[in-house]
Amino acid sequence: MASTPTSTKATIHWNKVICKEPGIYLGWPTIAQLPSDELLVVFSGGREEHVCPYGKTELVRSTDSGETWSPPETVNDSLIDDRDAGIVAMRSGTLVISWFTHPTWKNLDRIRESGRYPAEQIDAWKAHCDQIRPEAKSQGLGLRAWTRRSSDGGKTWEPPVDSSATSPHGPVELADGRLLMVGNDLREDDGTSGPKPIIAMESRDEGRSWSQIGTALPVPTKGAAYHEPHVMELEDGTLICLARYLHSDDPERDRYLRQTESMDGGRTWTRPHPSNMWGFPPHMLRLSNGDGLATYGYRRRPYGQRACVYQKVRENLIGGNSSGNWDIGHTIVLRDDGDSDDLGYPATVEMSPGEMLTVYYQADRPGEKPSIMATRWTLSLADRSKENDLLE
Repeated sequence: MASTPTSTKATIHWNKVICKEPGIYLGWPTIAQLPSDELLVVFSGGREEHVCPYGKTELVRSTDSGETWSPPETVNDSLIDDRDAGIVAMRSGTLVISWFTHPTWKNLDRIRESGRYPAEQIDAWKAHCDQIRPEAKSQGLGLRAWTRRSSDGGKTWEPPVDSSATSPHGPVELADGRLLMVGNDLREDDGTSGPKPIIAMESRDEGRSWSQIGTALPVPTKGAAYHEPHVMELEDGTLICLARYLHSDDPERDRYLRQTESMDGGRTWTRPHPSNMWGFPPHMLRLSNGDGLATYGYRRRPYGQRACVYQKVRENLIGGNSSGNWDIGHTIVLRDDGDSDDLGYPATVEMSPGEMLTVYYQADRPGEKPSIMATRWTLSLADRSKENDLLE
């Protein structure tokens, strides 16, 4: 007999800006906590706009649970746009960051046709791209996914490694020590092609090299696409992956996160199914009590940031099988005061049991370019110890 999920209870303590540069667009952060409890946040900075030829990976630090933050440090600044920024702090102390490079010149005509930016701005971008394009090509820069390692807390970084797949929040470390990157396949992508499958890449050497072990989400039917996935590992080894889902021909299903699971370490995956969470993209985290957490941007009114708890539900106590349940009825609203839909990409750490810090990008004030912001909050954790005792 299945147990009844426990209602999710959360208390918001504060919201604050952790990095703001007037006139500069900052976006797509991820957070990690070191064994020393120092917090690191990486993001894409140095930008003019959401889409532009400029962008670099930056990093800020906090040693007081997010109350204050260091000035930004530049980690990557290639000739072309360095977009998204993921980070994982491994149990060994190794840091691995991830990002992808984007050749904006391949999309300038489409950007111009959209009418989103002034013609003179696009002309300036084209002139810049024409100038750097030969050197960028000689350096092998294009639409490619990358990771980079640090063994000294992010003070120095090893050369970039091609990871083949991109995910906004990067890889996760599994219980067996492997790094797993579930992301969009960017191999041999010219930057103008259609949807790509979401593949599972593993690293057995802490990010020095990557190899494909499976395909999590194949290319869906016409009119649909999967993007920007993230994954978490449950205590029993089950992997749960959520992905952004776009369906231009079916607005009823459009933008609801899709879910797939793997029971063999990422080699094979179940048929994708709806999660009933509207928003994107997801960041996933296993909590200290064994439950899970998804945080995601909410890009319809009221714009903001949301979270949802994945609660373990015991379905067969004799056999010891378990499944899970997203507590949709008690979705946590972290912010609902965004002035536009250009926000989100939240990521969360559990600093101590139930004490959460979520980072995301959002404009601090109406009309401003986005900043990197944070919400400190407490989550009331369900006591799963009695359920675990029943299975022993």
